[in-house]
Amino acid sequence: MKSISLLTVLFFLSISLLNAQTSEKKKVPITKGKEISDSLSSESIHTYTIKLDSAYFVYGIVNQKTVDVVVNIYNEEKKKVASFDGPAKGPENLLLEKKSKGNFQIEVVPFEEQQGYYSIVISTVEPLATQPTARVKKYITHYTRKNV
Repeated sequence: MKSISLLTVLFFLSISLLNAQTSEKKKVPITKGKEISDSLSSESIHTYTIKLDSAYFVYGIVNQKTVDVVVNIYNEEKKKVASFDGPAKGPENLLLEKKSKGNFQIEVVPFEEQQGYYSIVISTVEPLATQPTARVKKYITHYTRKNV
């Protein structure tokens, strides 16, 4: 009788640990130039926070090493202001041009409950360009990198 109750306890403990691992949520501040590597489980949500002054342009890359990701950006009111879901492997570029200041959240989630490794880096955080030509150059940043 004791072995059955011990098996039952072990069963429920393993289910609890499995649920804890699959519903992982992280919230981490991110700064320009600092690459962060991490892994996603099938139901993970990783959120990176960045504080911006008004009228800023942000460019970053999520390198999809072994997992296809979707990147969503939310403003302080939790309203989605941008979403990126491009290629299944390699760099997923993210761009944000905001005229209002505030704290923004960059959310990285696995596409269709996949799991694997990725890294994220914010490489550009600078005031918005005022000249049209300069603004266009910002938007083609991801085409002017090395090895592109």
